Amino acid sequence: MTKLITEICKRKYVLALLCEIILYSMIFSFVTVKRMYSLQTFSYDLGNYNQAFYTTLFEGRLFYYTADLPANPSGSLFGVHFTPLFFILLPIYFLYPRPETLLIVQSIVIGLGALPIYYMTTRKLKNELLGLLLAGLYLLNPAVQGINWYDFHPEAFIPFFMLSALHFFDTQKTAMYFAFILLALSCTQFVSICIIFMVIYLLLRCYFEKKRAIEEFYCKEVKILLLTILLAIIWLALSLHITHLFNPYIQVMSGKIYWEELDAETLLEVPIKAVLNPMNALRAISYDFYEKIIYALILFGTVMFLPLLEPCILICFIPWLSIAFLSNYPPFYQLGLQYPAFVVPFLFYGTVLGLRKLTNLMEKRRSQKILRYFYVFFIIFCLFFTVTLSPLNSSPPFSYSYISYGIPQVNEHNKYVLKLVNLVPKDASVLTQSNIFPLLSSRHDAYVFPSSCLYILNHTFNETLQNLINKVDYILLDIKSDPIATILTLRYINCSNFGMYASVDGAILLKRYYNNTPVYFKPLEEVFDYSNLHLVNGNITKDKTATNGKAIVHLRKHGTGDVWYGPYVLLPPGRYEVTFRLKISNNSSSNDLITLDVTYFDYAIKIMYVGTESTGYHLKFKSEPTGIKKTLVSRRISAHDFSRLDVYETFSLEFTVNSFGYFEFRGMNATNLGDIYLDEITLYQLEPSINIDFEISYTYEN
Repeated sequence: MTKLITEICKRKYVLALLCEIILYSMIFSFVTVKRMYSLQTFSYDLGNYNQAFYTTLFEGRLFYYTADLPANPSGSLFGVHFTPLFFILLPIYFLYPRPETLLIVQSIVIGLGALPIYYMTTRKLKNELLGLLLAGLYLLNPAVQGINWYDFHPEAFIPFFMLSALHFFDTQKTAMYFAFILLALSCTQFVSICIIFMVIYLLLRCYFEKKRAIEEFYCKEVKILLLTILLAIIWLALSLHITHLFNPYIQVMSGKIYWEELDAETLLEVPIKAVLNPMNALRAISYDFYEKIIYALILFGTVMFLPLLEPCILICFIPWLSIAFLSNYPPFYQLGLQYPAFVVPFLFYGTVLGLRKLTNLMEKRRSQKILRYFYVFFIIFCLFFTVTLSPLNSSPPFSYSYISYGIPQVNEHNKYVLKLVNLVPKDASVLTQSNIFPLLSSRHDAYVFPSSCLYILNHTFNETLQNLINKVDYILLDIKSDPIATILTLRYINCSNFGMYASVDGAILLKRYYNNTPVYFKPLEEVFDYSNLHLVNGNITKDKTATNGKAIVHLRKHGTGDVWYGPYVLLPPGRYEVTFRLKISNNSSSNDLITLDVTYFDYAIKIMYVGTESTGYHLKFKSEPTGIKKTLVSRRISAHDFSRLDVYETFSLEFTVNSFGYFEFRGMNATNLGDIYLDEITLYQLEPSINIDFEISYTYEN
């Protein structure tokens, strides 16, 4: 009977663990897929990986993708990363060849990382409940959730594979250990370095724990670990050789954007430069030093610094933390991205070992009550980090600021863009911007605006973008989510044979040789009021007749001058109507009251090539004001223009946008001869256009 109860309890904990994993996988599958539909995922890397899977299965090209063609002429992902893991994922992807499949598989595999944590905790601490709690804390860890958050990456598979390998090493299941080591190696080349340092740690632990003489040290475990080092070295050499075969120009993580302070040109140069130039190494470490320290503190703080009770395990953190601290590239030392995957396995393995040491110490001192209090405090401490730093939080501190957080919402504008995506035939070639590319990447001839690729072999942005425009039948752009890509692409197609196929709320779909009216047109329409205009001279007052219950008012006592500016909105080319909803009070005279106008600040785009000829160039884009401010249309308003007092009436101005700039709809030169109220300003697009003209400048930063 006792044995039966024990078995039921064990099964209870396992079922609870499976529920944890399923719940996590469902939540993050839902959220990450929804991020894609809300235009918050990107070509780098969800779109690129999805296109690579699709072209392998349906186009007969080995993991071919188009985003890096200037630096990877073969177009194969194996020319950048040797990731044979993808062969294992191909049958799953075949069932539903869409980016959603990759996001769901990634969420499930990250969730499975809780399994080895549960079993190693249960075995080492002989406490199923503690194993269940620690597995749950893994799933709640903000670094783990951040890996899951940002698109799809093979690095996301590392925690499950490495934790499983460590579990099977400890349980002396050699075949399973090597199986998961090979799976981990198949994720990306850099794992080889992590495994080498992991083996160094395990060798030291094996030596100190067994306390054998040197001549007795070569036990079975040591032979396995030495074989692992040999395997990792061979794998690293093989992977570098294969990537070189696919892409002779490959240089791992090359470019000034990564190692400017260290003066290294590639990842392989980092350790050499750090040793030979210690002053450069110190300068590199001091770059964003406080952010890097906070990053390390957060990583260890999420598990209450328990790995520090097993000091030797810090050896496993050396490869990635060295990269992060020597880099000037913020994503390497911020949460919300895939890079913590290189340390998360050791973080939780160290936590288990730290808990075991602490538990053993407390048991020797017979401090069971204190230990229980510690467990409660440990859980509360970890949950604090989860609530504060989880990407499900809309604004987690110390996370990568260029991606969005919180529960994504598919708003009306996103839905309009999705309609345009569906208008592109499935077999058509298309060029689009980064955050729309994943939705169109299940095809061979899908291309992305070339802002993030590496330029080598005398390739330039100008030439690359023009070539892409020349080879596609459709172009899909959205100025609201990526104004730089939209404006620059429109600038380059002025001489091409494209027509407006559809235009919806600022997003446009162009089709080659199309010269009819748009098949689908929903004008861009915006409303501005006291909440998003800049008040200069006047008050915000309650007004029951105003649309939102408040209005901007300029009274006689305010004197003369400008009343409001703004809202400084960027508009796609086209013809527009702006409507001001105004009223005057009963003490207004017949004199002039105010001037309404449409003004824009002209901007130019600066494209900076950052890097060197030997390692290639990355691009930085910057929009800068030219100093030109131009009024397109204006109208003087007097009391004679109103038919009634204390009743809102509308006054409209038409204008055409064919320049790149930020627009404002102003109330200017108000007199002190009457009281005038502004309820709201409505902007309405009458007709879309693709004609735009502005300045582009190019600079090089070596």
